[in-house]
Amino acid sequence: MEEKELKPFLEKVLRNFENDEGLVINDLKRTQGSKPGDGFMSEVFGVVVVGRTGSGEAYTNNLFIKQLPDNPTRVELCQGDAAFQNEAIFYREVEPLIPKATSFIPICYHADEKCLVLENLRAQGFVMADKENGLDLKHSELVIKVMAKFHACTFELKIRNEKTFSKISSSLRDLYSDENSLHSKGIEMSLDRGIECLKSLGDESISDGIKKLESFRGKTFSLLVERKPSNLTVLGHGDFWMNNFMFKDDAIMVIDYQALRSMSVSADFWKFVYSSLTPENIEKHLDLLISLYYKTFVEHLKRLQFPSDKIPDEETVNEELTSQELYGLFIAIALVALLYMDFSDINMDQMLSDESLFQPNPDIVKKCGTRLAALVKMCERRNVL
Repeated sequence: MEEKELKPFLEKVLRNFENDEGLVINDLKRTQGSKPGDGFMSEVFGVVVVGRTGSGEAYTNNLFIKQLPDNPTRVELCQGDAAFQNEAIFYREVEPLIPKATSFIPICYHADEKCLVLENLRAQGFVMADKENGLDLKHSELVIKVMAKFHACTFELKIRNEKTFSKISSSLRDLYSDENSLHSKGIEMSLDRGIECLKSLGDESISDGIKKLESFRGKTFSLLVERKPSNLTVLGHGDFWMNNFMFKDDAIMVIDYQALRSMSVSADFWKFVYSSLTPENIEKHLDLLISLYYKTFVEHLKRLQFPSDKIPDEETVNEELTSQELYGLFIAIALVALLYMDFSDINMDQMLSDESLFQPNPDIVKKCGTRLAALVKMCERRNVL
């Protein structure tokens, strides 16, 4: 958005949000929106706004602007149009249905299919965790609690107002179902590269695991997008991993609702666990996290005065989660290189047009292989693979 367009646009947005037609912006200053590699589907920046209200009082605000990239090729490859449509639907139609006490969603001042105006969490001291080191138990528990609350809210909507749930679900665009998309091609390519990383270790103890992974070549995408019948479908976040959490002390905010869709509760759960915890912490804390998910899910349903006879029992939820664990391994394979890559000197438009930039250096290959080897061994011990 050009500077000359930004001021009148934000003035209109803030007047509407604050219900103050007399509000004026006297000055604004752009700031950094996020670090390189924190997002792929959008261009972001911060804006500090200084002005006055209609009653003459000083007015300041710190905003976060998220807009479609100018590069049409990048928009097409990343399905930017669909992603922004989904996030606009979330803030306009889903967020108002979630109780305000469930305060893990950024304040949204404006949402349309090309631009979102949100509160600037970074300016408030919220930060992303270190992707390479993963989350500790304390922060993992924060995420699980928020996930369970979010799922409880949309599960309650589905049961009590199926018409609204179906209307919202049908209006969302599934970023992951198109087999010709960049995402689907990336999934298949990531399995090939994951296997290469594993083989580069020369570790005989994972040879059987590698053979099992090789049997999934050409099938990975269909496995990940398969929609098995389930009574535990919700409007899920769809991209529940490290890039989309921000922490400040004991507070957490969940961002980027661009992959929102109707899905099993297991998809968010396993994407988070396998991409955001180290293999050691997964094995050490998994039973605790599954138990915490169910406990929080039920507690929040009761808080919503959900009929007790319709609350799923623990065995049903556990079975839904544990039966889909293989999904987590393939998500980890797809995302593992992003945990270690340095995006500081990479132009996003160039990266998407130059496949060579996706080629990890030897140090990253070793790190990816080591992490994946630990996950493969764990999955074999757990009879997942």
